[in-house]
Amino acid sequence: MMHRALLGLGSSLGNRRYYLMLAIVSLHHHRKISVLKRSSIWGSLPLGEAAKNVFYNMVIEIETELSPAELLVTVIEIEEFLGRKRCVRWSDRTIDIDILLYEDQVISSTDLSVPHPEMLSRGFVIEPLLEIASDWQHPENRMCFKDMEMASFLGLWKIGYLSLPISLSWNILPQ
Repeated sequence: MMHRALLGLGSSLGNRRYYLMLAIVSLHHHRKISVLKRSSIWGSLPLGEAAKNVFYNMVIEIETELSPAELLVTVIEIEEFLGRKRCVRWSDRTIDIDILLYEDQVISSTDLSVPHPEMLSRGFVIEPLLEIASDWQHPENRMCFKDMEMASFLGLWKIGYLSLPISLSWNILPQ
């Protein structure tokens, strides 16, 4: 059975556009995942004191046969393959892939929380999400994202679209 999910992607080390592209390509080439939509890239100032670099962020919509737990394992494997080091919370990283939403499920386990518990307070999640999934409902309050009143987010700006390899780009056009 196919399920839809929204993933948040972020990068603050090295060639950030390249890491975002590699994450999307890696997800798309997984035999049980198809990338359906992608937002533009949004720049954001780092959270906390550990990270020093500007983050590039985007949201993608996928279709998958994987369960939420299997999807979590897959995104962690992709993060590790792309050089993600988990040392200090909110530190700079090559790639970060968060499961924001998985259908309309609410999941609370030691390893996974869906919807992502901080997504509504993060402009670098909400702005790109609104580009591609404004009609999705938040599974806890059942409101469409486009109908929610959101605060203005400081330290956030639209950068543009990500170039993808030609074999993928015509399958996953920006929305």
